[in-house]
Amino acid sequence: MINSIQSAKDFLYSFANYESKMPQIYNTNVFNMTQFSKLLSVLGNPHDRYPCIHIAGTKGKGSTAAMLASVLNRSGYRTGLYHSPHLRDTRERVQINDEWIPEQQFIEICDYLEKTVSKIGNLAHSYRTTFELLTALAFLHFERSRIEVAVIETGLGGRLDSTNVISPILTIITRIGKDHTKLLGRNLAAIASEKGGIIKAKVPVIIGKQHYLTVPVLSGIANGKNAPFIQADKNINLTVQEITEKGSRFEVSSGIWTGKYFLRLPGWHQLENVEIVLTAAECIVDKFPNISRISIQKGLELVEWPGRFQVIRKRGSPVLLLDSAHNPDSIRQLVKSIRTIFKYKNPICIFAVSREKQFGKMGKILSSVFRRVFLPVTSTQRNLHPTELAPKLKGIFPSITLTENVEQALKIALKETDPDDLVCVTGSFYLIGDVLSILDKSQKC
Repeated sequence: MINSIQSAKDFLYSFANYESKMPQIYNTNVFNMTQFSKLLSVLGNPHDRYPCIHIAGTKGKGSTAAMLASVLNRSGYRTGLYHSPHLRDTRERVQINDEWIPEQQFIEICDYLEKTVSKIGNLAHSYRTTFELLTALAFLHFERSRIEVAVIETGLGGRLDSTNVISPILTIITRIGKDHTKLLGRNLAAIASEKGGIIKAKVPVIIGKQHYLTVPVLSGIANGKNAPFIQADKNINLTVQEITEKGSRFEVSSGIWTGKYFLRLPGWHQLENVEIVLTAAECIVDKFPNISRISIQKGLELVEWPGRFQVIRKRGSPVLLLDSAHNPDSIRQLVKSIRTIFKYKNPICIFAVSREKQFGKMGKILSSVFRRVFLPVTSTQRNLHPTELAPKLKGIFPSITLTENVEQALKIALKETDPDDLVCVTGSFYLIGDVLSILDKSQKC
């Protein structure tokens, strides 16, 4: 019997966890949606009880999901949000109106899942994964809480992702880049084909700003399924007025949402995501008529998304910037925003990266701003150990410092950086989670 948070987490993480160790094979044997659908059927198909919006992409899908959920929430709708990975606590993946799933509901649903999985025998052991069980947990929580709409973010790819069992009212594909290339494909066209696997027959699909090689692939899939195909950057005429560490001010001069807006999430890249959110609101306003320019303004002003260009200021200390950029495209956008927003002289970067990432390219982009880099041991074995990473970055950064843990790296970097300078933490969701946990602990002391 599951009767505590720890026993609930022990149950979830007793299955294959491909977030801590990436699979070597990407096919229907490992990612078996048919088997997962059977499990959901036993659970009563909770995901069919409410309308869903499905979001895939390489970059910006989480931020887009958070913004869209915030807009729907401020429009008066009880809104579920399912995203991954988490930064500090598993429960943050499953939210309703900005609130994590409560501990008691988390325990109760895990207990129900454990009993259900035990009853169905062999089905339970057919490549069951932690992500599948978390997805089922989210679907059940949303059903039991009687939400009015769910915003669902894919975990990996799209075509074979566990979330692709839903029948959405709208699909969204944010910017696609080269990531997880060993699994999803070596080139952008192949990756786009996998992401485009969430496109459904006659269901509108919105794409964010894309590389020219991906657009024909996505439009081809949409046309083959008679799905209305909308390019957000061509649909919204957006003019940037100001970008600061507190957010961005911009004006929209086309479509039904004309007006001035403030987005709480800083960075150039977030404006691409805003174009998607505004286009999505236009597509679904007939189903959710309470959406208005005012509710969109409130949603964008109030949205919170930790670890994504998150700025932390403390008197007498340098600016601490946390950003979960983990591929060359997102690192490039991070550097662009740093140059726009901050003044710096000798900034320090605390960097960690998963072993399957393009760490060389990421390092070269970061080195255009940072001459000093700290490489800490993080809480996950999926990240390269500093002794493995340091030789690969030699010659890219003039100064490389290895530390025994993240707390040590953070302490030294903040101490050795002038109060008017910058310390940036980036490269890995797990690294950002470690830093946020350290900061939480220090605030409680």
